[in-house]
Amino acid sequence: EFSLEMVARESLRSRRVLLAIGIRDIWPEIPGLEHTFGQNAHVCPDCDGYDARGKKVVVIGSGRRAVGMALSLTTWTHDLMICTNGEPPALDVPEYCEKLDALNIPILTEPILRVVCEGNVIHSLELRDGMHLDADKIFLAIGQFPADDAGTKLSLQLGCERDDEGHVVVDTHYHTSVHNVFAAGDIVPGPQLAIAAASDGAIAALSIHKSLVPEGRKLTPLDPVPATSGA
Repeated sequence: EFSLEMVARESLRSRRVLLAIGIRDIWPEIPGLEHTFGQNAHVCPDCDGYDARGKKVVVIGSGRRAVGMALSLTTWTHDLMICTNGEPPALDVPEYCEKLDALNIPILTEPILRVVCEGNVIHSLELRDGMHLDADKIFLAIGQFPADDAGTKLSLQLGCERDDEGHVVVDTHYHTSVHNVFAAGDIVPGPQLAIAAASDGAIAALSIHKSLVPEGRKLTPLDPVPATSGA
């Protein structure tokens, strides 16, 4: 049984816990970026890549995350570059450079001074060396973390296993590495889409309900029906 200590009320007790706290994106501190986020600066190529079709796109980030995002955006545009914003490129795997070179995707390491924009419309990125990068869209490939990491850190308190990107690892029933703790939505690996999060939550809820049924009330599973080949 779990006990959740609350700030403004008595503690809650439960036999199961479902973590559905979402994630927070890490933003670089670049003046002007706040005016464009959600309109022309994005974090999800699956959600917003379509709006980048045929446009000039700058991916801000480094390493595998930035390379992967740039490659995924090539289905929408060929006018791409990566800017590490002063961070090391972290291209220690030969495959990264090979794929970027094959698609003529350059990498710049100069720090970004500001996003030059008019309202939420991006015109360029001004670099510290005075260069201006023409851009219509920005995609951030900096990183993410579970939304409560800045506060209670519930998944860490519970001891849930995480992957290299900070997501809580779950099985096909959305059960975490901790007995009777489940997780769903953007906090687990997979597409970060509202419809996917809703599906995760529904499956996790069914799994939780089934886990509450005593074993003595469950029927013995039937043996799988062997597959038959067509005539």
